[in-house]
Amino acid sequence: MTGPDRTDSPPAAAETGDRAAPTRRLATAMLALMAAIFAATFWLDLPAFWAGLVRAGAEAGMIGGLADWFAVTALFRRPMGLPIPHTAVIPRSKERIAAGIGGFVERYLLDPAQVATRLRAAEPSRRLAQWLAVPENAAAAADRLADALPFVMASLKDEEIREFLRAALAERLAGIDAAPLLGRGLAVMRAGDRHQAALDRLLAVLHDYLRDNAHRVYLAVEDRSNWWVPRAVDRRVAQALLEGLGELLRDLGDRDHELRGRFDAAIDRFIDDLQHSDRYADEAERLKRALLDSPQARDWFGTLWDVARARLAADLGDERSRVRAALSGALRALGESLAANPALQARFDARLAGAVRVMIGPWRAEIGRYVADVVRGWEADTVTARLEAAVGRDLQYIRINGTLVGCLVGCGLYLIVVALG
Repeated sequence: MTGPDRTDSPPAAAETGDRAAPTRRLATAMLALMAAIFAATFWLDLPAFWAGLVRAGAEAGMIGGLADWFAVTALFRRPMGLPIPHTAVIPRSKERIAAGIGGFVERYLLDPAQVATRLRAAEPSRRLAQWLAVPENAAAAADRLADALPFVMASLKDEEIREFLRAALAERLAGIDAAPLLGRGLAVMRAGDRHQAALDRLLAVLHDYLRDNAHRVYLAVEDRSNWWVPRAVDRRVAQALLEGLGELLRDLGDRDHELRGRFDAAIDRFIDDLQHSDRYADEAERLKRALLDSPQARDWFGTLWDVARARLAADLGDERSRVRAALSGALRALGESLAANPALQARFDARLAGAVRVMIGPWRAEIGRYVADVVRGWEADTVTARLEAAVGRDLQYIRINGTLVGCLVGCGLYLIVVALG
């Protein structure tokens, strides 16, 4: 808009595109039409009244159109390139515009109360719940989280993670009373007769050992027998010993055996001592401390991270990944729970709004300065082109309205003058 019939400079044209061009051509055509009508009144043979009326309207329309063209053009550039004061307002005021936009963003767009209010009104928890309740969406979100896990694990320092896990587990175990915990575990086994099953397994192992190692018994008897005792007697003694031990083990396999009842009573006394005896508590604590301080335990705690990371990586690479399925199920369950619980939605929205308010407060000024610096870094032609692109059509309508209003005012003033004689 460097003149009433000139097109935009290349930057402006590139920014505004075709949106403002038709309106600009219409405004220029109306101004040209007013000029043509004004000139025609001097050449056409019209009655004096009509010639004066048309000439006054066209003249005022030209003046209004030219004035508005000058005003609109002066916002963005110097009209016709002339160094007229107070023109090219926007290019010359880029610094103030940048500071004003940054300040506006900081004071109004990033007002914590306004942001929190709009955030609550948007009901993010309800929308999130509805989105996650769809299995496909939950699966997609789970895939994104699962894809990010390897990068997260790779960014962690192994030695620090190992030490953290070791210290955390050791501290957690150190705070547990070992004796009562062991007593409760044995009580659970006792209630389900699992201690008897363990004894059955032990008896079976002993029976198999005697059967597979009978020759060792024979050798042990012979080694401990006197030299003058015949070898056949030693073998009969060893055989009798094996048969006796085997018969004892078979008898103990009977759940109604007297020794099994004594075993139950011994287990009951041991459970009671673990839960109530200070001596047993001190002994269990000493053993626990020795175990936690042992190099083997420290090494085992340290390798937990390596094992967990390897298994997680292997699972994520599997098409039937259990981690992905678990994440998908958890996200879908979260969506269903949120959707069915308006009170939970309200708490979620309130906490999210509170978190946003806390986060925005310290960063308002920084964001405002960032916006101002971005605008300040634009070329003057870029600022002009982008602002003109935003309001270009409306500014061209100002030219059209100025031409029409000027024409109407000129006709009205002419009629008043004629009426007043």
